[in-house]
Amino acid sequence: MIRRGQAVPGRHVRGTLSWTRTATGERVASISYEACLRAPSEAWLRLTYTVTRWHGGTQVPRDNYVRLEVTRPHFGGLRWWFTCPINARRVGKLHLPDGATRFACRRAYGLVYQSQPDSALDRSHARQRCILAKLGATNGCFDQPAPPRPKWMRQATYARSLAELQAAKAAYNAVFTIGAARILARAEDRHRRQ
Repeated sequence: MIRRGQAVPGRHVRGTLSWTRTATGERVASISYEACLRAPSEAWLRLTYTVTRWHGGTQVPRDNYVRLEVTRPHFGGLRWWFTCPINARRVGKLHLPDGATRFACRRAYGLVYQSQPDSALDRSHARQRCILAKLGATNGCFDQPAPPRPKWMRQATYARSLAELQAAKAAYNAVFTIGAARILARAEDRHRRQ
């Protein structure tokens, strides 16, 4: 907000942020804010908005205060942070996921980055697909032989890419073997119990 000029250090400001659909120009959401940044030790942000409940569609007005903190980077100036209202962590972003009624940090809501829920097999597949795409493979399948060296690629780069591809395939095989051994051990254990 400070970068966009919506909140100014040393001042008390108010405003509204709005989101619209690009295609239609329809207003989708808005939030009113009030920020007091006069004294860094007593800075705060007030967010006023309405949340629509999933069950019944009733609208609930919300009025949240968020404390702000500052740090002083080595290169000078001030860096502003939000203090999460739920777990009091210093964070750079606050989130309002579906079904939530107040803004908080991602850890408070258990939000994860897109790659975090991926298994080791998924990461191995993605790595192999990335290397194959770099080598010019048109098929998205990770289980294919390496394509011939592209005309424009240097021999050393092609050899390094092939070595990376072999390492990614070996990592996949190791993870797959461990997973398969676990499944077989569970199956044998169930068989013994019966």
